[in-house]
Amino acid sequence: MDVAPAGGSEFYISALVRLVSIARQLVRPFLEPIFKLFSAESLGSERQQSTSIGLIEALAEALSGDFGPHIATVLPFLMAIIDRDSSELHQPTLRALPALQILSPSLEGYLFLVMPRLIGLLDIAITPIAVVEETLRCIASIVGAVNCGSFSSRIVLTLVRLLQCSPPLELQTAAIDVLCTMMEQLQDEFVLFMPTIKLVMSKRGIDEHARYERYSRLLFMGRLVPKEPPRAQSRIQGDAAQAAAAGPALGHSGDGLAKQEVGVMQLRRAWTSKPQKSKDGWMRWLHAFTYELLEQSPSPALRACSSLANKHSPLSKELFNAAFVSCWTVLPGQYQQEIIASLQNVASNMDVPADILQTILGLAGFMERDEKQIPIDLKRLGDYAYRCHALAKELHYKEAEWTLEKNYDTIEKLIELNQSLDLHDSAIGMLEYVRKEQPD
Repeated sequence: MDVAPAGGSEFYISALVRLVSIARQLVRPFLEPIFKLFSAESLGSERQQSTSIGLIEALAEALSGDFGPHIATVLPFLMAIIDRDSSELHQPTLRALPALQILSPSLEGYLFLVMPRLIGLLDIAITPIAVVEETLRCIASIVGAVNCGSFSSRIVLTLVRLLQCSPPLELQTAAIDVLCTMMEQLQDEFVLFMPTIKLVMSKRGIDEHARYERYSRLLFMGRLVPKEPPRAQSRIQGDAAQAAAAGPALGHSGDGLAKQEVGVMQLRRAWTSKPQKSKDGWMRWLHAFTYELLEQSPSPALRACSSLANKHSPLSKELFNAAFVSCWTVLPGQYQQEIIASLQNVASNMDVPADILQTILGLAGFMERDEKQIPIDLKRLGDYAYRCHALAKELHYKEAEWTLEKNYDTIEKLIELNQSLDLHDSAIGMLEYVRKEQPD
């Protein structure tokens, strides 16, 4: 971002928004550099501010509102946008307020930073009506999410002054809605403010507000139950939930994007192997196979990584398991058998490099953890582990083989592997078991 051309940072932030929306929780290891983008010292243009706020909203949805210590970076950025907004229509402020609503459940220790600014926006003499209305929504969201008792007097008195100014009907309704939310949270403490509120409502001809009247009756009867504070969530989560509900019928992937068709013939050409003359030849085959798995994956997120993975081998290696499983789950049974036969054929070559054997073993472990057992015989997997000196994996498969078959021929190997891995207690335990079962 530091070397982006003038005016070009919006493009990169927009791309980052899309990436966060796809990666979701997987973005956590990269939060530190991402949050460095939100600097209250350099806000950029209105367009860049809007794009940055979009990134905050995407992060809030991806992390379920759990910003942790990074909330102390985001809040000053949003407050700076509101404080420095000198535009006629206050579009930056209107863009920042919904983001604050999303962060409401995380504002417990930061009300001193947020609430005075929001209260200051409720002066209809100097603030556009649209901004006042959005501010009322924001305050209602915060009051409903965290304990605002220390600011209750300032909020109520400011709302009373707002009602005294005979605001438009939409502002009047929004202001009384905030009072209702405060009544829910403050309970008996709110009774102190009710005479003043009733007096102003009477003077301004606000004869009836159904929700306020109902809440007042319930409060005096001791039956007004405080609302459970809501979890942080984006305003667009409702749409996302509908899309997720319609996902299976419409062919959507787990990340909410439309699934892609898998090109079986292209995959088949990629997994078909020919004997290679060198280690480099085998590694080129694996790299090409991984690229095709990514390119044909039904997951849009994995497909989006194919070009970069093709140029960056470490990324290709990292994504192999996920790409394989994403394609494996949609392949017909005949092609599942073919792809496994191809992997076994590759592993049967005695000159195949250990890296490929370790890749197959890593895939087997990945599928096992995902409760998708790879259909390769345990003895074969144990042999692959032996050939690439993966002692822990060899022990794992030998133990599984022993559990299934109780073949005493494997006991000696198990004892040897346990000793090699400094698991002496296990080795002694195996030896004692054999002596007990076969005293001769």
